Amino acid sequence: MKIVGIGCCVIDYIYQGIDFTQKPISEYISEDNINGLVFGEATLIKHLENHFNKSVDIILREIVGDKKYKRSLGGVAIATLIGASQLLNDETFSIKFYANLPDNNDGKYTFQEIQRTLLKTDKISFKNGTSAITYVLCGTTAKNEGSRTFIGEPHADKKIQLTMDELDEEFYESDIAVFSCIQWEQGINKNYSTVLKKCKKNQCLTIVGTANDLLMRGKEKWMLGDSDDVYQYIDIIIFNKAEALYYSGKQSLKEAIIYYKNNTNLEGFLITDGTNPVYVYGRGRICEFFYGFVKTAHIIDEEKIKKNLPQGDTIGCGDNFVGGIVASVAQQLNNCKSSIDLLKACILGNLSGGLTSTIIGGIFKEKYHGEKKDLVNKYLGIYLKSLKE
Repeated sequence: MKIVGIGCCVIDYIYQGIDFTQKPISEYISEDNINGLVFGEATLIKHLENHFNKSVDIILREIVGDKKYKRSLGGVAIATLIGASQLLNDETFSIKFYANLPDNNDGKYTFQEIQRTLLKTDKISFKNGTSAITYVLCGTTAKNEGSRTFIGEPHADKKIQLTMDELDEEFYESDIAVFSCIQWEQGINKNYSTVLKKCKKNQCLTIVGTANDLLMRGKEKWMLGDSDDVYQYIDIIIFNKAEALYYSGKQSLKEAIIYYKNNTNLEGFLITDGTNPVYVYGRGRICEFFYGFVKTAHIIDEEKIKKNLPQGDTIGCGDNFVGGIVASVAQQLNNCKSSIDLLKACILGNLSGGLTSTIIGGIFKEKYHGEKKDLVNKYLGIYLKSLKE
């Protein structure tokens, strides 16, 4: 089975142990969810610098002091695809990432990190351009809850962005095409409905993971790709709650759910909300008919409290949830299921996302290929039992 993917791939500079309630970072927290740092979301470097009239280097120095960062491969697309490959851990599934990397040390580091995984790298090229870096601040809020905020760029350097010509026939003729944070690849984003339509013409299943769009902040309704036409060619889409509201232009989850059911041609959608239950909807065509909330895998949090699993951060939990959806859908299609069971996919997604909270950063660095799959299998039975309670 052939799976392809495109979207955001960056290097994360992660700072741990930030107390968001204390100065100086508390002074940079947004009061209107537009200007300043927003929990769980990204802030554009230039917007931050312009609003506070300081360089990002000065702002970071004030916030982190002498804390050391951890450098890690990151980005929602690469985390999703690596997560899916770890859960599949089977050469039956070929997963390829389409991207151009900068021809510098950062690009080489990114490529080497990808090579350590099960992803195929033959669709990755190097071009002369600048690196993409995201600063990630992780810590606790006033409610003593773990959270994080990101500072970064809105898209890849224009010199290395994918062009339409670089999406070859192999891309369109794959079994599953995964798009994560499509706005990262502006050349594709501007032609998104065309790309999706061609995928559908070739019977390629399309799965989309949305992401915070730094250029849309403050707008009443966010646009995905080039127009709302894209929803006619997407089979399955995964939002977090905030994104579901932003892209629908609605004020409540209930209104957003009604919007996606009645105003799009989506075969299925899932809406995550941190550790709260996930909303799952299958229309009853490609995806089995289903609607309702699914509890997350609290067994992972319980194991962390008992010290049976390490305490990590929340970076990449959502991306690895999407990776779980991709892996389950791929398994179901490979087993010749006539329709996709999104409840089953959500269960794998919840375990995958939960286990990512036991590591630092968004990429689960396996000690051996199959480690994450083994952990999922270890806790699957307990989690399934909890869903019946």
